[in-house]
Amino acid sequence: MRATVRASAAMAILAALALASACAEKKPLPPPREPPARVLLTTFDRLSLRANAYVELHAWLASAARSDAEVPPELVLAKKELARAMKDDPHDERLAIAAAALAACTDDRCAARAVAALYGNTFAEALPAFIARHWGERAVGGGAAAPPPRPPRAAG
Repeated sequence: MRATVRASAAMAILAALALASACAEKKPLPPPREPPARVLLTTFDRLSLRANAYVELHAWLASAARSDAEVPPELVLAKKELARAMKDDPHDERLAIAAAALAACTDDRCAARAVAALYGNTFAEALPAFIARHWGERAVGGGAAAPPPRPPRAAG
């Protein structure tokens, strides 16, 4: 009888350990070593959200150029070039056109051509460093705020 009780107790302990290990919290996967794709698409039912590295870099630079916020050293030249171009764009029309063109891009060459009028070559030169160092965290974390809105233009 004692052997049966011991065997039952041992089985109960083993079952509890198996259950506890199955419910134990699993370690999260390590972050990927490579930055995410330049264009990410997430779909929820009938809603699709698209994140685009090109638009993200443009929004970050535009926001920094307008507010004179600091950017990493590898983005400084692109920010300065955009700030210069924004002086001739008081209603952000060229910024919006560039953002729409960038949203349609799926490769670096398209993105560089889409904004060459605003940035010259500085966007294309800043892009590899942005992708390598900043796009991963910005793609996951929601990225930069959109440039601050301008007051509406007076009618007339």
